[in-house]
Amino acid sequence: MEIGIWFILSFAAGAVGTWFTRAYALRMGWLDHPNDRSFHDCPTPGIGGLGMLLPVVIGTCVAVLLCQDDRFIGWLGPLLPAFLVAILSFIDDRFDLSRLIRFSGHMLCALIVLFVLSRFWTGEALPLIGELPAALTAILLLIWITGLTNSYNFMDGIDGLAAVQGLVAILGWLSILMGEFSILYSADTQIWILLALAGGIAGFLLLNWSPASIFMGDIGSTFLGFYLAVLPLGVVALGLPMDRALEAGVFFVWPFIADTGATFVRRLIKRERIFDAHRSHLYQVLAATYPTREKGHRMTGLLYGLLSLLGIGLYWSGGPLWAKLVVLVWIWIAVSFWTYGVRAAKQQPVESTSTGDATSRKTVLTTKPATFMPFDIFLSPPEITEAEFSAVKDALSSGFIAPVGPQLQQFEKGLSNYLGLDEIQAVNSGTAAIHLGLRVIGVGPGDCVLCPDLTFIASVNPVRYLGAEPVLVDVDPSNWGMDPELARVAIQTLRAEGRTVRAMVVVHAFGIPSRIEALMQVAREEDVRVLEDCAGALGSRYDGKSVGSFGDAAAFSFNGNKVLTTSGGGALYVRDKEMREVTRSWANQGKAKDALGYQHDTIGYNYKLSNICAAIGLAQLKTLDDRLFRKAAIFRYYASAFADLPGVAMMPCPAHGQGNYWLTSIRLENQAVAESVIAVLRENGIEASPMWKPMQMQGLNRDLRAFGGEISRDIYIRSLSLPSGSSLTDADLDRICNIVRQQLRVAS
Repeated sequence: MEIGIWFILSFAAGAVGTWFTRAYALRMGWLDHPNDRSFHDCPTPGIGGLGMLLPVVIGTCVAVLLCQDDRFIGWLGPLLPAFLVAILSFIDDRFDLSRLIRFSGHMLCALIVLFVLSRFWTGEALPLIGELPAALTAILLLIWITGLTNSYNFMDGIDGLAAVQGLVAILGWLSILMGEFSILYSADTQIWILLALAGGIAGFLLLNWSPASIFMGDIGSTFLGFYLAVLPLGVVALGLPMDRALEAGVFFVWPFIADTGATFVRRLIKRERIFDAHRSHLYQVLAATYPTREKGHRMTGLLYGLLSLLGIGLYWSGGPLWAKLVVLVWIWIAVSFWTYGVRAAKQQPVESTSTGDATSRKTVLTTKPATFMPFDIFLSPPEITEAEFSAVKDALSSGFIAPVGPQLQQFEKGLSNYLGLDEIQAVNSGTAAIHLGLRVIGVGPGDCVLCPDLTFIASVNPVRYLGAEPVLVDVDPSNWGMDPELARVAIQTLRAEGRTVRAMVVVHAFGIPSRIEALMQVAREEDVRVLEDCAGALGSRYDGKSVGSFGDAAAFSFNGNKVLTTSGGGALYVRDKEMREVTRSWANQGKAKDALGYQHDTIGYNYKLSNICAAIGLAQLKTLDDRLFRKAAIFRYYASAFADLPGVAMMPCPAHGQGNYWLTSIRLENQAVAESVIAVLRENGIEASPMWKPMQMQGLNRDLRAFGGEISRDIYIRSLSLPSGSSLTDADLDRICNIVRQQLRVAS
């Protein structure tokens, strides 16, 4: 009775812990993104092992406080180093440790277990081998522990596979602890710990039985692999003979050993890099033979669970060990023949059947939207999924096709919540938002408006719509945004000449936060209004606050190449609450608020966003953090790939904020090298882009006043933007980086 209650409590703790872990991972953007080797097709939280281990941590604390067993070393000795392995894997997930550090950490934890339990295994006989010198036994045990740890690490690519295998193995160990009469000492504490782990795994599987809403991740799989490898030594400390304990350790996890071993040998024969990620495990081949991803994962998980149950049955059966091993070999041969000879013959493409939420969706449109397009890899294409199709269908079904409707209201509210702003107005382009924003902060004919020299033309043109004059200011090389000191010089110089400086447009270029606080200080001291141009900076932050929340107004863009798209669209934030209804009227042809008929009190524009476009944005908003996380990973990928090249500098990442990595840009030695890299990438079907041409270098702006310009020009001629779409695979990135590196060698 007590055992049942403990298991139920552990199950509940595992389920709740996994649920909270999933929610936190989504909030923090800690997601496992799909690539060409993945069986999942959307960004998915990858730290489910934290939730799975919650009941184990609780059980361990309770056991330490209450345990009266003088042989506590038997259960605590293997457990604490397993927690260290899990912590190492968590750090690896966050900071991408080198393979050497990971393996060294696993070996160190294994050595701790061997040292702590040395008096129990030293001098004991090994299965089929017998007694060996202590040093040689230690080496073999070290190989066994690190090997199984990394076997579990490699074998967690199917939803719940490592969890199912681990759960069955734990049931096997419980059968020993509860029924093996050769154990001479009480094993109650070890039983409670194993029940806690079994409950945690079962709770985890509640959210992970395909399709997965969260993966176990390395933190869970390496814990399981390490713990199941050292558990035999802990049970030896409780009285089970060494050869029987190791026999159980092998038989309870034998499918993973067989799959990893066969893959290891096959890759050696083919002279492939053994430790690189791949899709050549038997479980991966088998799962891909089913018509849907979910069915493939479930059937493969069940098969490996049944194979583990066979191992438990063989352990308890009579007969010599060698004969049992022969049986397992023949079973594996049969499974291999069935997989490669029967199932693979009718292999079908794996396709997700799930729809809807951000953690179970199929990407319909990725890096190659249509065969007639000029590139295989685009600069920053939209990532469109079934969620967007479904949202548009709902909007069409609602009957609200014009620029009004429930999806539009929900989109505006969702944007406001995401940005931490009290009200956002959706419009049909970022340019429209800038135009309305400048008008509402008082820009009019004859005014001067400061604009950065390095920006897109849409930051400047709306100034002219209003009859004002753009004045160009060079940028700060540390963030590619307007230089605050130079802005002050420009304002004071123009006023000394009798000009009216009404506002400045602060652009967060390429998603890099400008020095907005310094610019706001200049604006306050000089009595100038500020419009933040956040067209490419949705999700960027300055000192923890969203860009767009500092100025008098802010504009955002949802063009097709942005981190969030509505096909075409934008949004406006106005700090003055009383003026928000005014800008809504301007965007609606100047129509009076709540007017029954066609009453127009002011000049307005056709700037409202369609409800259909808003539906796309609403679906995109739910997965925005996923894409931002992937774009940051892409930036790090490029940075790592080019770190050893002296002539390559990554775009700035200022300490005062966090960019959204909308586009990853690099600076090269000179203009000729930059142009040659762009050309060769495009020749290979890869869209690379030059930087924005500075405003004072544009033909229509030659008559504009400018302060500085050398830095903007240098960034323009030496820099380029690389493909940065969130749907890029690692194979795409490898291809891009290889071409860039090869061209740089040619250019040098």
